[in-house]
Amino acid sequence: AQLRNALRNFVARPKADDLLVIFLAGHGLHDPASPERIYLAAHDTQVRQLGETALELTELRDLIGVNIRSRHTVLLFDVARPLEGEWVTGGSNLVNGYLLKLFSQEQGRTVFVSSSVSEVSQERAGTTGHQGVFARCLLDALQGSADWNRDHIVTVAEMFRYVASKVRADTNQQQTPRYEIAEQALPLAGQ
Repeated sequence: AQLRNALRNFVARPKADDLLVIFLAGHGLHDPASPERIYLAAHDTQVRQLGETALELTELRDLIGVNIRSRHTVLLFDVARPLEGEWVTGGSNLVNGYLLKLFSQEQGRTVFVSSSVSEVSQERAGTTGHQGVFARCLLDALQGSADWNRDHIVTVAEMFRYVASKVRADTNQQQTPRYEIAEQALPLAGQ
């Protein structure tokens, strides 16, 4: 319910020339009863009530498509978390492939997913809570580590190159972030 509310209201606030950044962390999963249906699950999602407690990717696409006014949108997804118990379904988890395909076709939309199809987003060793390697690398990038040309501006392209390289290195090549960039020179952070 909170995700739906944010995707209806918060994302509609930025005007056409504003930059909108959306970061979603959680689980991407296939419906055990209908594996062709893919959902983004929050911490309180219930498998037996996926339609009410998770966002199906088509619903996510519709909410974003209808409500975003910004011409510059960066979508960051860290949803390939390991699944356990009743959440596990057979076959490959295709959520990241679908997310890239679903959102990268829209003009002005840049999409970044934490890993490739069937890879699992790794947790950062030695941390408490649920901080993933992808999220930590994103924060490092935005705090200046990605500023390769030292102009004190982190662009979309710089951030993505840094995060993809750093995540692969930090996970011993077990996690490969993927991205589709609409505007490479779009500034994300400055110092």
